[in-house]
Amino acid sequence: MASLKKNGLEVLHSSGVSISRNHYNYSGQGIKLMNVSSSSLTKNIIKNCDLFTDNSSCINILGSNLNTFDYNNLSNSSKNGIQFGPYLGYNSSHNLIKGESLANAGNNSFLIFINESGQTNQTFTNVSYANLSEYVASGSEIFRKWYLIRFYVNDSEGIT
Repeated sequence: MASLKKNGLEVLHSSGVSISRNHYNYSGQGIKLMNVSSSSLTKNIIKNCDLFTDNSSCINILGSNLNTFDYNNLSNSSKNGIQFGPYLGYNSSHNLIKGESLANAGNNSFLIFINESGQTNQTFTNVSYANLSEYVASGSEIFRKWYLIRFYVNDSEGIT
């Protein structure tokens, strides 16, 4: 079940949800997933999150598994950027975040924040950070991977 809240979009107890090409630019929270699995968030822009509690983030992934985040843009958060945590006793694991752009978390905040153990296999592939700042609790894990994208240059001048 997805609902647009005053403070952003909340998706609760769902599977197979697709959220794409939205632009969130306001005070409040961006996107919160609670007990969500096998879902995707693609090409969303989340800006100017002005959060009111210390444990909030622009993207909260709580008790959610097997989700994919593709090419979202997150910037100007007053608190944390992306947070992983438990929800109703269920941990978050096996989430893939790829091609994201994360920038400008607030002072004393983290772009990636995992404050409880058991949040495993959070994989970040080709994710760019303005300043790498992360907090990962003991017993939780993240993986960072980079892949070179292959390109072809057509040299019409014959220069070698």
